[in-house]
Amino acid sequence: MSRLREVLGTVARVLPYLDRETQERVLAVIREFKPKFAAIEAGGMPASAVDAMAQAVPDKLMAEIVHDLRKGPGEPGWIKREPQGEVKRGSGWQSPPKPEDRSQQFAVFDAMVAHMVGGPNEPVK
Repeated sequence: MSRLREVLGTVARVLPYLDRETQERVLAVIREFKPKFAAIEAGGMPASAVDAMAQAVPDKLMAEIVHDLRKGPGEPGWIKREPQGEVKRGSGWQSPPKPEDRSQQFAVFDAMVAHMVGGPNEPVK
């Protein structure tokens, strides 16, 4: 609400310097948009949306949800947790990384050198 108050304060300082018709238009715009600005600064939701959400969930149900969550996050009852033992390194599905085979890269490099300079049995150009 502080930003809205800053804007309205600025408008209030300028308002006496405007003609009567412009003053009325500015005040009409302020009256129209003030509830929308206030709703945005209050949390981004208009009061009508908050009222609709409050009517959709009964107070008793909301109180039960809050009571349940005060003990910490709940765990779903339909998922059975299996006891987990100690984790052993290397027992997972992924195999340890292997060193890269660079023989193909060396073969390509040798072919480029042979093409530009000549093979090992050719005389130097």
